[in-house]
Formats: sequence, C-alpha cells, structure tokens
Amino acid sequence: ADLPWRFQPDPKAVGLAEGWASAGWNDSDWAQIQIGKPWESQGYRDLDGWAWYRLRIKVPASWVNQRVYLTFEGVDDCYELFVDGALVTRRGDPQRRVDTFNERFSHDLTDRMQPGSSHVVAVRVFDWYGAGGIFRPVTLSTAPALPVTDVLN
Repeated sequence: ADLPWRFQPDPKAVGLAEGWASAGWNDSDWAQIQIGKPWESQGYRDLDGWAWYRLRIKVPASWVNQRVYLTFEGVDDCYELFVDGALVTRRGDPQRRVDTFNERFSHDLTDRMQPGSSHVVAVRVFDWYGAGGIFRPVTLSTAPALPVTDVLN
C-alpha cells in the first residue's frame, strides 16, 4: 500500500535530541510524503542534510511465529532506522560518503515488532547533494528480500 508517511526536514539536526524517533512524538503537524520518489519532486527542492520520515505500522496478527522484516530498496544517501524510539541500525556513512542509493537491505525486526500490535517506524535520512530521500519502495514482510545482484557482469 502507498501509505503516506509523515515528513519533516531537520536542517539544524535537532530531531534526535528532541525525540522525533520516539513512539509518542506528535507528528500530526508534519507534512505527508510518498515513499518511492525523491523529496525534491514533492516540494522540497534543494533540501540537503537531515530529514525524518515517520509511519505507524500495524503488524498483521496472522504473522504469529513468523519473522518480521522491513526492507528498503534504496535511500539517497544514507539513513538511521528507529522502531518505537530505539535505534535499530545505521546504513551508509555521511562522513565517508558511503551511500545506500542502490542497496536493498532487509532489517529483521522480529524482536521489536509484535504481530497484532502497532509500532512507529522513524527513518532519519541524510542527503549530501542532489535528489534525496526514500526514493524506492519500503516493504514489511515475513521474508527478507534477496540482495540486488548484477547478473550481466
């Protein structure tokens, strides 16, 4: 489903200190944004630096005794993933310019998300130039995605 995520630029990088990742953070005044296209094409021209995406996800109750994976297909340029306020992982490195532009990665969230419950996913994205954001699909599933491979080489 193309759920609208909440979106907030963070030019002064205050979101971490202010608790923007927490499940209880009130994001009702944040803009809505679509995943799968850069934020520049959605009204945020020339936005570089940090910005946040948030979404409340209900894990299907039928997923009992199954693993839960959140898969990113590509983020420009790198990101930090939080579930209910807890940092899960960092992918990419803004200091070394290691990006996640072409990275498909499945995060195993089985220990953090319970079937039948709602959880808040917050993604802090850093873009160092050009188009930015979660520009490819994000999926929640019971199986990890296969890594992207170049079969032509």
